[in-house]
Amino acid sequence: VVAPVYRPDLTIKEDLIEEFARLQGYEHIPERLPTMGAAPSPHASEYTLAQRVHSMMRAESYAEAFNFAFVSGKQQSKWLGDSHALNTAGFQFKNKPVTIKNPLSDELNVMRQTLFVGLFQSCLHNLRHTLNVGRVYEQGFVFDSQNEEFNQNWNLAFIGWGSPQLNK
Repeated sequence: VVAPVYRPDLTIKEDLIEEFARLQGYEHIPERLPTMGAAPSPHASEYTLAQRVHSMMRAESYAEAFNFAFVSGKQQSKWLGDSHALNTAGFQFKNKPVTIKNPLSDELNVMRQTLFVGLFQSCLHNLRHTLNVGRVYEQGFVFDSQNEEFNQNWNLAFIGWGSPQLNK
């Protein structure tokens, strides 16, 4: 099938099919879902776990926060402070942060090593905007590098501030 010369908009077969459907009437196209050749695959275990965590946190009145995986290297190292003390307390910050070769900005130049920096910033933002009581959580990857090898681990962190009596 060749489109007429006066129809330069019909360049691919999908254009011709769309034009035919438009002329015949979209209402004459039967509404039916395509048949599936196989049963749907089960969800990945990571997705299922993330959904379960989300349900549990929402049940405890936590709102989900979504923060950048890119953070300021200076701010992160200042916030984390002495890595030896953190390691003694059970946190694992032995390795170096992953530096981004072509960062979006100077303030977003490394990958986060912890979720706490973003959650703390969310808390401060809410307090500055007169939200005196709140609970937020975040689940996501944190990153580090050791001997030119990059690691990413799934983490969960949450923070709450204020007292419920402040809202009354």
